[in-house]
Amino acid sequence: MNIKFTNKAKEKIREKLGENDDEQLKLVYDTIGCGCVNDGVIYLAAVHHAEPDDIEIKTNDKTVYIEAQFQIYYEEDMTIDYSETYQCFQLKSPNQIINPRMKFVKS
Repeated sequence: MNIKFTNKAKEKIREKLGENDDEQLKLVYDTIGCGCVNDGVIYLAAVHHAEPDDIEIKTNDKTVYIEAQFQIYYEEDMTIDYSETYQCFQLKSPNQIINPRMKFVKS
């Protein structure tokens, strides 16, 4: 699996992390309130540490973690971008826009 950050996304992540550069990034597949595991929503989170079952994904910037049990919902090649128009991150692949308005959460 490959994840690429656009320059705008890298800049916005640095802004959001501020002095807490030791935090790690994680793509979280959230199913709470979705009714079905197949209807989950992916968001980007800054976490203090990865969980033991998380998978480490190398990127062109910070390492990103995903939960192993949800890796089927991700594509092989993805890009994390930032939209100035909507003031949010976007998760894309060559095949689709996975989440056009991906929130960023600091835990």
